[in-house]
Amino acid sequence: MKIKNFTSLVNDVKKKGLFHLLSARILLRVLGFGSVLFVAKFLSPVELGQIRTMQSFSMLALIVAGFGFNISVLKLCSEKRPLEEKSSILRQNIKFSFASTAVSLLTLFLLAKFKVLSPDDSINQMLPIFMLSIPAGVITSILSNYLQALKEIKKMATVQIIFRTIGIVSLILLTYLFGIWGYIISSVTISYLLLPFVYKFIKQFITGSKKVASKLIFQKSFYLAKWSVAANVIERLTRSMDILILNFLIADRIGFGYYSLATIFLVPLREITKSIREVALPYFSEKQNDRKEFNRVLKKYRKLMLLQSIGIAALSSIAVPLIIYLFFGEEYYSVNSYFFVLVIGFIFHSNIALLSTSLIALGMMKFNFISTTIYLPLSLVFNYVLISYLGLIGAAIAQTFTSLAAMFIIIIISKKAINKHFDSVEEKILQGENQN
Repeated sequence: MKIKNFTSLVNDVKKKGLFHLLSARILLRVLGFGSVLFVAKFLSPVELGQIRTMQSFSMLALIVAGFGFNISVLKLCSEKRPLEEKSSILRQNIKFSFASTAVSLLTLFLLAKFKVLSPDDSINQMLPIFMLSIPAGVITSILSNYLQALKEIKKMATVQIIFRTIGIVSLILLTYLFGIWGYIISSVTISYLLLPFVYKFIKQFITGSKKVASKLIFQKSFYLAKWSVAANVIERLTRSMDILILNFLIADRIGFGYYSLATIFLVPLREITKSIREVALPYFSEKQNDRKEFNRVLKKYRKLMLLQSIGIAALSSIAVPLIIYLFFGEEYYSVNSYFFVLVIGFIFHSNIALLSTSLIALGMMKFNFISTTIYLPLSLVFNYVLISYLGLIGAAIAQTFTSLAAMFIIIIISKKAINKHFDSVEEKILQGENQN
């Protein structure tokens, strides 16, 4: 990439608020890593594995609970509409999420009660309490996506800084005082205590002077949501496949804890990828009727994504071993081996992340669902076979193989989907011109 073009790209994304959002995310992840280091000191490797397992189940339940209505808000409110209409869409989608949240909580509770989710009795006992943060998580996600749709990136970053900083301090303190139960109590209570702060930042963008027919909103929202929730559940299953299968196959729960810590080190890397996706989506959505402009914006952001993923992967490969050495000691050195394999998969994943985002912007989540349903069984086979033969390192290799396969699948399917969308748009324009 030419220096001039790269400078232009950096200045452009800076204006859109990406660096503000990234700086906020980096600050939060520095604090978050501090909390991980402290929590790891306060908890045993076995308890770390238990927390990672509960997080995997809760994240799946959170996606089902939200039922994709957060994506509906993001898509519909990023289109050119009056603010009053966007406010109505927000309110209606929050109401729509109540039923799916109730079903999700009940299902997770019953699965834990009858010990379906894990052979570890402690996980089955703690999960019903841990999952109580899900309703607050659903509402927070919808409100955050509303700010994102309005391109209020700086305000969204401010909300996240306040929200997460208080949560991290609470997490460290209660974990220190009460161990793993303190971690669980903090995760649940802080999610509800901070909801009023989130609303305070967002209420200026909510008006009540115009309403849109509930039936019309529901039809549009449900169409977008059903494909979104299906794709996201499968995507989350794929991403968590290593943890879910290790939960059942691995008897070495201490080693499982070390592997879980390696996956935690991937979280800040994925947050940077997520930040770029959040900034890019509204701009993709605005270009949904212009093939040339859409492809230009998509190409620009994909270049940025590729540069950041390679750079961050290289830096983290140096930083993680140093952190392990300074804070954890020799017994945790196996974490490095798992991380080095997993970070390669991170590069593959980042390379196609914006293609999935672009399909959301075009309202074509159906094709994301098709992609995920293809590589989910591959993930299941890779993880089961490699974990059975190679153990914990096999899980890391399986996740990287899955990311590589997903990269090729998404590139092929997204290209066809994007062309199909713009062929349809141009055909409608041509028909209108002929009629005139």
